[in-house]
Amino acid sequence: MTSWIKRNYPAIPILIAVLGTALLDQSFAKFRIGPVFPLELCWLAWALLAALAGWHRSLPLAQLKKSPFTGMGAFFVWGLLLLFYDLIVRRGEIGSEFGGVLRVFQHALLFVYPLLWMTAGLVTYRRSAQSVRIIAFCALAACIGIALVRGPHDLNIGMGSIAAVVLMVIVARSWAGSKRRHKSNSRWWLSCVVGLIVLAPFARDVAQGVVQRVLMTELVVLIVAMPFFYNGKGRAARSLAQVALVLAFFAALIVVEVAVFTDRGGLSLADSISLQAAKSLRHGDDVPGGKIEDHPANDMFLKAGYRRFWWSQAVQDWRVNPVFGRGFIPEIPSYVRAGSPNNGHFDAIPDFKNHNVDRPLVGPHNSYLSVLARTGLIGALIFIAFLGQIGVVSLRVLRSSQGKLFGFLAVAFVFDGLSTAVLQVGLEAPYNCIALWFFVGVLTAINTRTPQNAASTR
Repeated sequence: MTSWIKRNYPAIPILIAVLGTALLDQSFAKFRIGPVFPLELCWLAWALLAALAGWHRSLPLAQLKKSPFTGMGAFFVWGLLLLFYDLIVRRGEIGSEFGGVLRVFQHALLFVYPLLWMTAGLVTYRRSAQSVRIIAFCALAACIGIALVRGPHDLNIGMGSIAAVVLMVIVARSWAGSKRRHKSNSRWWLSCVVGLIVLAPFARDVAQGVVQRVLMTELVVLIVAMPFFYNGKGRAARSLAQVALVLAFFAALIVVEVAVFTDRGGLSLADSISLQAAKSLRHGDDVPGGKIEDHPANDMFLKAGYRRFWWSQAVQDWRVNPVFGRGFIPEIPSYVRAGSPNNGHFDAIPDFKNHNVDRPLVGPHNSYLSVLARTGLIGALIFIAFLGQIGVVSLRVLRSSQGKLFGFLAVAFVFDGLSTAVLQVGLEAPYNCIALWFFVGVLTAINTRTPQNAASTR
């Protein structure tokens, strides 16, 4: 143990960062000492320890030319130009208070955070692949534990993605069978146990009518897709059978949850299932029969429905300067009441009808709209190319993982982060994006290793 720590100690701050956000939710990421947050301290500690250990030496810079680092590098340069323009030419719009300048830099995390944590993932995996696997599986264990106790919706690192991947890889392995009968039987029993652990929390949320649609979509998409990546093109029938089996098992769990653990209020089982499923599908929607701005924001479920209103406001902000974007000074959406405290929270919203809030929003809760509104069409096109590069390396890892769970798990963290960004501050908020960008760097590292070394670390 001591010798392992001596070889891999720079990875410890990364483990703290990932597990901290997984176990303690936003309370870990939002705790701060002055303007400094713990996740920034974790990255700085990693950078210092990695430099002391010599991890920065012999990086394959030439191999990164067609990797996600080129796309992210271009987006970083464009963001940096916009930031310099804001700080020099538009300095008068910021104000003289330190809080105003700090807020501008907080907005700029949209292009800073990805590069920092991608670098951490790249360097750490190349110098200590074992420590990255430990980080991934520790995060997996934390997420499954929290989902079982509190429910999948209480996770910042997506239970839907990583749980579905683990389940489908184990199912595929058990389906392949073994020459030894007892080993084959044990794999089947393991699949059933893992399926129960993974799917039961989601079935419980569906039965209660509180499941989140994006989370459920991630789960189902990966249940359907993963067997085809695992089994390969020549085994489509096997993959379809595995998908059908798992979805049938999931449906059975939902029926059991509704029949045994739900107060049906005299309704039949079929009516109860239909009612709870409908509640889940409408979870966070607008109030029926009215517009968002005609209703007060009186609970968190209703606030979720305001996202579409925020998005429309963000699009209007983008239209002010569609090519170059609004930069990093204004709030996006920019309907914040003049003179309100600039602390980035959006609770205690008194009145959406008049488009006034007491406190600024943390973005429109769709990071892709933040990219568009702040960096314009130029930045958005660069970012789309960057996402394409992530897709390429993800597919390569899936095809070359040879059935090993870690490669699928690394892709799942990335898939979850990019999905979360549709409804959250997913690309720049520390508690949402650490695992995403770290594992983008890991996927890049896997693709840049020599074939001999790559095979030994998957």
